[in-house]
Amino acid sequence: MASSESLVVGLIKKTVPALAACATLLAGLWPAAMQAETLSIGVSHSEYLPAPVLHARVAAPDHYHVNALQGRTSATQAAAPAALKSETMVLDPLQKPLTGNAQVFAAPKPPSKPAAPPTLAKPMVEWFVIPTAMAGVWTKHGDLTTSVTDLRTGMSQALSEWIPDEMTVTWGHQTDKQGNVWHANLLPVERDGLSAGKNVRFLTVGQKCESSSASTLVTRTHYLVSESYGQGGPVADVFQQEALNHYQIVSGNELQNNSTNRVFSYQGQPVRDGALLTKFARVGNFSPTQSMSGIDLVQSLNDYLRSIGRPELTR
Repeated sequence: MASSESLVVGLIKKTVPALAACATLLAGLWPAAMQAETLSIGVSHSEYLPAPVLHARVAAPDHYHVNALQGRTSATQAAAPAALKSETMVLDPLQKPLTGNAQVFAAPKPPSKPAAPPTLAKPMVEWFVIPTAMAGVWTKHGDLTTSVTDLRTGMSQALSEWIPDEMTVTWGHQTDKQGNVWHANLLPVERDGLSAGKNVRFLTVGQKCESSSASTLVTRTHYLVSESYGQGGPVADVFQQEALNHYQIVSGNELQNNSTNRVFSYQGQPVRDGALLTKFARVGNFSPTQSMSGIDLVQSLNDYLRSIGRPELTR
């Protein structure tokens, strides 16, 4: 089980190069001692994020732009600090699926940029390899909020608040010729949630693997977030969020995620942090997925493997 020290973020400035860390499972080049050292140095949240107008990699719908506020003041821009309650922290719904499959993380080496930015209707697909023991179907009953921090005042509050949230997710979509399990990452992808009485929509605009081993996976996900008053109502706020997830395989039937979520203003200034502990139980074994969002995943993975110089792994 992961210790809390291994997940302290914002204090340790050294990060793990994504390509070297995530290639470990595939290449099998690092000894176990080096893997443990890599994971122990921790991963830090970003100090700031660029404004969404600079995110040309994917196309964002209109409700994710600041002009959707129509003159209203963004809550994340307010001078007064937010109350330190768990409901003021819009928490990542932990890869909540839109079509029954878990959302995923960026491949170690992204493919060439397409001619036009991908859209919700025509997303791009990326790949990353996951620990074999993570492949399969997992369910959770809720999340434990453990802390909230206002980054403008430095005020932090320890919590132990259980939030019911039933969810079933699937890890792993395809295997290569050597039996490594790969997960397909679609960008952009949108999902809905609720927070403090508002409808919340998350648009995933970037994901990457920070480090991995045979039993752990550490990932970073970048979202644009849009809050509205009721379904289809006026936009109340738009901002950015970054989630750091540390997945630890506790046993063959238990998966634990220690995550921290940092909220940024629309312009990219850090506002507050929240921390969660989530436990998943296995409810099904791995089964390959042939297609998703109209994409032939077998062909897509073969194309990706050739693009990174590993044609011997194609099927």
